[in-house]
Amino acid sequence: MSYLNSYRINFWGGISTNVCTANNDDVNQFMVDPVKAMLSPLLSNLTDEQAVQNLKANPGWNYYGDYVTKFNNAKISSFGTPNNIQETGNIIDQGIYLLGSLDPANQSKTPVGSPIMVDVDATGTSCTQILVGGLQIGGNENPILRIHENTKCYTRSLQTINTATQEGNFQAKSINIQPPGFGIANTCWQLSFEYNQDWEYDTSNPQITALVEEAKKAKGITVVFTMFEVMTIYSRQAIISEYEQGNAPINPVLGYTIGSIGIWNDDEAATCLPGRILKSDASNNSNICSADTYVQLTDKVLSLNMASTFIKPKPRAKRDDLSTMSPTADPGNLYLAVKNSGKTSVICKIPYNHTTYYTSGGLVDIVLNDTQIEQFHQGDLLLVALNTDNSITATYACEQTYRIISDDRGIYINPNETKNLNFNITKQGQQVTEDLHVDIVFSDSGQLAAAFNQYTEMNVGFSDKSGNPINFTLLDANTNTYKGSTIIKASEAKAFQLNTNWIQAGLKQVSLTINGAESANYYMVVRTYPNDDYSTLPETQKFTWDFVYSEVLRYYYIVFPAMSMRLPLNNEVLISQQVYQVIKQRVSKPYENTTLLMPITRDMSPGKVKLLTDYFDYIHTPKS
Repeated sequence: MSYLNSYRINFWGGISTNVCTANNDDVNQFMVDPVKAMLSPLLSNLTDEQAVQNLKANPGWNYYGDYVTKFNNAKISSFGTPNNIQETGNIIDQGIYLLGSLDPANQSKTPVGSPIMVDVDATGTSCTQILVGGLQIGGNENPILRIHENTKCYTRSLQTINTATQEGNFQAKSINIQPPGFGIANTCWQLSFEYNQDWEYDTSNPQITALVEEAKKAKGITVVFTMFEVMTIYSRQAIISEYEQGNAPINPVLGYTIGSIGIWNDDEAATCLPGRILKSDASNNSNICSADTYVQLTDKVLSLNMASTFIKPKPRAKRDDLSTMSPTADPGNLYLAVKNSGKTSVICKIPYNHTTYYTSGGLVDIVLNDTQIEQFHQGDLLLVALNTDNSITATYACEQTYRIISDDRGIYINPNETKNLNFNITKQGQQVTEDLHVDIVFSDSGQLAAAFNQYTEMNVGFSDKSGNPINFTLLDANTNTYKGSTIIKASEAKAFQLNTNWIQAGLKQVSLTINGAESANYYMVVRTYPNDDYSTLPETQKFTWDFVYSEVLRYYYIVFPAMSMRLPLNNEVLISQQVYQVIKQRVSKPYENTTLLMPITRDMSPGKVKLLTDYFDYIHTPKS
């Protein structure tokens, strides 16, 4: 069982995120060292005012972003069990909201702030996460479901669409919106909430009660949603013009979301969708298949998540109008097929409706007979279109034979720390029955190596479950790519483990590929913090405002102005005398998994956190 095969509540609407981009590698020049959270020499030698003006002239696309991420007028559209989805009921048109965290320092049940989207790799190219403090259905006055729990999700199934239409004909070009439109980006996300008795819900609402009762029998609920056709409010040129006029507007991206709330079971990952995965076939997809399709079979009911499978060839006319959803491209006579020993056999027709797909969360349910179920397990699945003579006219998506499922996606490692990573490897949705060869490849994240040569080497080491080191060799000096390999026993594939240990500061994308597959079966980003050690410095040097501001706070004052618009980090009296207790709280361990951690960007090393808190303690300790 999974969210695809049990009671579900579906929704659609808008989604927005207001990330700051001054530390991304799409800025004209790399203005910062994103590993050490320090200004580059280009900025560090300038005054604060000069550095800010420099960034305004080279801002990326949202210098004043505060990372707030939220659903925009997203509403419940349907509910029910597979093959029995209803579009009328008490819950229909109720709003759905992601919440910020509760403050660990008090007993208030009112969330503080909002969910936030933060890049793990800081360059904005490899792995992004959304940190969430809860979920709510219904308005603040009378919500019908409210959950407070700190959780997160990661970008999954990131695809780009290089297609648009002109008079109905597909063109090989980006969707026609002003850069940086990001209309080509398409991501899928999953976050989960473990059931507990603190959930608040309206027992008189039959749909919510049904969901909660099912959650009690399992581990909790999971929320799966897409984010696509995202566009900024201002073009890059327009935002720079605003800055030149002395204005400080935010420039969030706005897009669509389609999603479902379903049941989360004990044996399932919290952030990685279950089931079998069919990946877009870039070589033969008629330019209309844009993202992954997830497939699960339980009790003769086949369920498919097709929320982002096909592109919307016609983007919305107005960037900020998310009130309607245009159809996806029509895939034609759509079928699920299976390929075994070079032979392709059709299993069943897929009743995908390209005009109303979003009202059911993009989910499609099909009842299979015994023969079709047998076919389903015989090989790799395909998403195909058939001609009138039943010949295949297009192959839209193909299954990766092996799949790696894990919650270890964005990994943070402190100096001298070792972490254990856990993976579940399946073959065509079933338990693996043979030993596997797994290649592990490191490569640079974004343009980091080109700007900072000191981060070109491996930043972590890997060892197997027993602690035996995995040897890596330099695969490509131009891209600073390293490769190692290990053998996974069939008996260990369901609970495959790797140990990873800190070597030096850095950001690396790590891919896992099974048995020489054409594309990676899994990837993650590993961020290792610098070993910032100030212990040998004399107190008269390190416990001064000038030193602490230069080493820790100046970077955030210049690079993330939204933070300083609320709390001016260059104000010594304010920071050192008036709000220091709040800052000490916000950088402490209890806030680590909340949306309230300072800094939001999660790039301050443990050594700098210690320097900052020790400074506060030092200046507020009476001297004898």
